[in-house]
Amino acid sequence: MMKMRTKVNVFQLRPGDIAEFNSPKNGFFYDIKVAAQHLTKGKSYIVAKKEVHNWHTKIWLEEIPDVQFNSCFFDFWHEEKNG
Repeated sequence: MMKMRTKVNVFQLRPGDIAEFNSPKNGFFYDIKVAAQHLTKGKSYIVAKKEVHNWHTKIWLEEIPDVQFNSCFFDFWHEEKNG
């Protein structure tokens, strides 16, 4: 079974989508510190939920459910199974 990935933006993002941690130097100092403690550059995580605000979006990941992250660290993907 082949998986098809489609890049999505934060507004299209939904639970179960993939968040790929590719930009560890984005965000404010506190955001960077929290990300460095919990995430690995290049690793993919599963989105649990999001919270959109005027100037930023908070993301929670299934693998680390008690920590919120700034969306600016990630590339987001929707993955569909074909076949």
